[in-house]
Amino acid sequence: MIPDMEGILEIVRLVANLPEHEHIHAQTTIQEDIGLDGDDGWEMIEKIWAQYSLRQPDDESEFNRAFAIAPTQFLFYPEGLSFGQGSELISLFGTSPFDWKGKKQRVITVGELYAAALKFLPDAGPEHTNGDEDA
Repeated sequence: MIPDMEGILEIVRLVANLPEHEHIHAQTTIQEDIGLDGDDGWEMIEKIWAQYSLRQPDDESEFNRAFAIAPTQFLFYPEGLSFGQGSELISLFGTSPFDWKGKKQRVITVGELYAAALKFLPDAGPEHTNGDEDA
């Protein structure tokens, strides 16, 4: 099954527990407008991948290219608490090895999420994640 925008919006709404009357669209940001981050953000991606039987990325760099995540960026904050600048993240599973110095969150829109999902159709190999459609 090929992802469609309405289906993506429905999954985002479900994971974020948004009421039906709250309007979301392609330009709505996942992290800022909706507030999905951490494990909830990854749960949303997992549900989309499962719903549409999307293939898993070959590696982290393929995933990062699909979402245009630079080496100095990350997609979702990990779950946990951080106490003060430069302190380690404390999570349910101990401290995180994630290096926060110099990294900024890559805020994505629902439309970007949809576009990235299309790059992981079962017949779309890694050559489709860098924007080269005629590869």
